Amino acid sequence: MSQKRLLLFGFCVLSLVLVIGTILRAILWLISDLYYSLEYFLPYWLVGPVLFIGSILIVMFIIQIGWPWWKAYINKKSDSNKIKKWLTEPTPKNRRQAAKQSLKSIELLLEKIHDNVAKQGLKKNKERVAKELARGDLIVVVFGTGSSGKTSLIRSMLNQIVGNVDAKMGSTKTSQTYRLRLKGLDRSLQLIDTPGILEAGKDGRSREKEARLKAIRSDLMIFVTDSDLRSAELDVIYSLANLGKRILLVLNKCDLRGQDEERKLLSLLRGHCKELIEHDDILSTSASPQSIPRPGKKPLQPTPEIDRLMSRLAKVLHDEGEELLADNILLQCRNLGATGRELLDKQREKEARKCVDRYSWISSGVVVITPLPGIDLLGTAAINAQMVIEIAKIYGVEITRARAKELTIS
Repeated sequence: MSQKRLLLFGFCVLSLVLVIGTILRAILWLISDLYYSLEYFLPYWLVGPVLFIGSILIVMFIIQIGWPWWKAYINKKSDSNKIKKWLTEPTPKNRRQAAKQSLKSIELLLEKIHDNVAKQGLKKNKERVAKELARGDLIVVVFGTGSSGKTSLIRSMLNQIVGNVDAKMGSTKTSQTYRLRLKGLDRSLQLIDTPGILEAGKDGRSREKEARLKAIRSDLMIFVTDSDLRSAELDVIYSLANLGKRILLVLNKCDLRGQDEERKLLSLLRGHCKELIEHDDILSTSASPQSIPRPGKKPLQPTPEIDRLMSRLAKVLHDEGEELLADNILLQCRNLGATGRELLDKQREKEARKCVDRYSWISSGVVVITPLPGIDLLGTAAINAQMVIEIAKIYGVEITRARAKELTIS
């Protein structure tokens, strides 16, 4: 068996040597033929330099055509192996596995992007999302206008669970994060108090941008209002709900109004948001009730009324917490994928323009060095067909040479 293999190996080597020898012989014959042909038209002292310059031009032409093709072939082979490996992975059984596969698809996208600055930015965001997938806490963002009582609501929630907090409460200029534990939940909560939205001025718009970013990256959002929703608030809820965010809409400061007015406002809120927020996710609270004066005695301070909110929050997170976390990661993966595809499209357009410019120069050279009419058009047509094939490869499209010629003619 080993002797047969040795004979086969020797035969292959001999065949390769014969092929290389034949090619070299053909090249030498061509050079010799060109040399004698040029002697009929040029002085003897000019034949050598012209042949040398012509050989250099031919080699450059071959490199100009062959190197991009070889590079594209190697990259394509590498990408196809990675894509095959990715496609052979089992179908995700839940949202968490789907999020992991989405992160792997972003890795494939990253490898196709050549701009190092843009690539590093996208990679950094991808790593952040991967860390969020592995995190232990659920993120709950408290969101709303500056006067709705967001901070008071968080203070009441924390006081009821873990007692007083050290962080300063009041007019929120930057986001503040607090830890919260609920009975029956394996995960802790990160409660994030965000700056108020819809505030005037440059600083107000900057704080609103920060608050929106926190809301987009949250697993669950508590939107706090103290009256019927304004048009701008409703627009914000629409935009976040359409992203797939689960929202609890809280009507705060109910101690300042009667029961009839409270029921009327809740009915209005449910009517505005009936297609966006579940009926049971719209509820009322009194996070910081007004003190009741008592003549001759110390004013009575009622306890906060947030039991319905805490019960609903615990139920939603217990039933859907893992899915909400995975949905959040999938949403962020989708946004990263869209950003990566936009970068890749710009890169491909830039590379395609370079390809067109390169082949335009090559076509011009063919026209210049080909004196016979008709032959130059055939030469440029062949070059343009190759250009179409390369542009198709840049965009990841398979195209045959025959189809490329049809497109070139058209």
